[in-house]
Amino acid sequence: MKAFDAVVAGGSIAGLYAGMKLARGGMSVCIIDRKHAVGVPVRCGEATGNLGELSRFFKPDRSWVAREISGCALHINDSLCVKQTVHDIGVVLHRDKLEQQLADNARKLGATVLLGTEVTGLHENRRGEWDGVIIEDGNAIEGRFIIGADGCESKVGQWAGITGPLVLDEVASTVEYHVESNYCNDGFLHFFMGSSVIGPGYLWIFPKGENHVLVGGGIYGCPRDIPKVKHYVDQFIARRMPQARCHSMITGCVPVTLCPRELTRHNVLVIGDAARQPNPLSAGGIMNALEAADMAADAVLTCTGDERKLRVYSRRWAQNQRRQQKLYRLFRDIVVNSSDSEITALARTVSHLFKGELDRSKPFKLPIVQLFILCMSVLPKAFRYRRALAG
Repeated sequence: MKAFDAVVAGGSIAGLYAGMKLARGGMSVCIIDRKHAVGVPVRCGEATGNLGELSRFFKPDRSWVAREISGCALHINDSLCVKQTVHDIGVVLHRDKLEQQLADNARKLGATVLLGTEVTGLHENRRGEWDGVIIEDGNAIEGRFIIGADGCESKVGQWAGITGPLVLDEVASTVEYHVESNYCNDGFLHFFMGSSVIGPGYLWIFPKGENHVLVGGGIYGCPRDIPKVKHYVDQFIARRMPQARCHSMITGCVPVTLCPRELTRHNVLVIGDAARQPNPLSAGGIMNALEAADMAADAVLTCTGDERKLRVYSRRWAQNQRRQQKLYRLFRDIVVNSSDSEITALARTVSHLFKGELDRSKPFKLPIVQLFILCMSVLPKAFRYRRALAG
C-alpha cells in the first residue's frame, strides 16, 4: 500500500485546488480521478466570479478566460424583463484549461495525479479506522486524510456516513450545447424563464467567444408531468436560433439541496458537489467549490493529529455559506411556485435593490439591508415556504 498524507478522490476544480493547497503546505498528496484526462468532459456552464475573486485562491491566467461578463439579463417568455450592467461581475471560463493548470501546479508541488482510476471504497486497517481508499484493481492507497471531491454522484461521503444518496427532488437535471451563433452574444449572462419557455427551472445563454455561446437549461427535480430538460433546450434553439450550429452537448445533474451540517467524519471530509454545496437557486458551484476546498485544506493543515479539529471546516462553512444556501433555497421555492407576472415583479425588485458594487476581497455575503427589504417584499410566500430555512 502506497502511503500519502492525504488522498483526494476527484480531480475537478474542488479536488485539484484542495490537493494543490495541501501539497503547497508540505503534505504528500494523491489526487485520483476516473477520467482519463483532466478537465474533460466539461460539465458546467463555466460562468463564475471575477478575476479578483479567483485570485484569492490562485493567480489567474488569461489563457483560461473565455469572456468577461458585462451584466445579467432576465427574459420572461418572449419579453426582456431586466437587463442590468454590473461592472466586473465575473468571467466565463475555459474550465478545461483552468483545471489542467491546477493539475500542473499540483504536480509541480509534488502531488501525484492518478487518472483513469476509480475509487471503489474506503480502506480500513485492523483497528477499524479508515486509512486510505481502495481503487478498482483491488489495491489500496493509504492516506491519513481522505477528501471526497467526487461530484454529484459522490460515494466517499456515503461510505463515510456524511451524506446519503441524492433523490430526484434534490438535483437539477441539465443539458448544455456549445453553439456557433451570435444570438444574445453581447457579454451578458442571459436567463430565460416563464411558462412557455421551460418548466420549473431556467434556460441560459452565456457568451463564450466570437460567434460562440453556451446554450443550456436546468430543471429542478425530475417532474414526471412535463418533458425532460433537453426537450425545452432543443425547442428553444430551433425557435430562436434556427441557423445555429451545435458543436457539442453535455448533460449532468447538480445538487440543489442543503448541504449536511457536518462535512467531516473522523478523517474524511467532503467538498464541492460531493458535499451538496452549489447554490440551490442558480445551481452555480465553482466559487462555492473553491471556498469549500480552501476551508477543508486549512482544516487538514492545522489538524495536528486531532481529527476533532477538522470540524472547524463545518463550522466555518455554516457561519456564512450554509446560511446563504437556506435563503437561496427559500427563494427557489418562491420562484418555482410563482406566476410569470410575480417572477417579473420579483426580478425588478432584485434589480433595483442590488445595484451597488460588492466586496470581492473576501467570501461573498448577501448585503443585509437589501436582503431584509427583499424578504419583506416576499414575506407571505416566505412564510409559506419557511420549511426551506429548516435543516
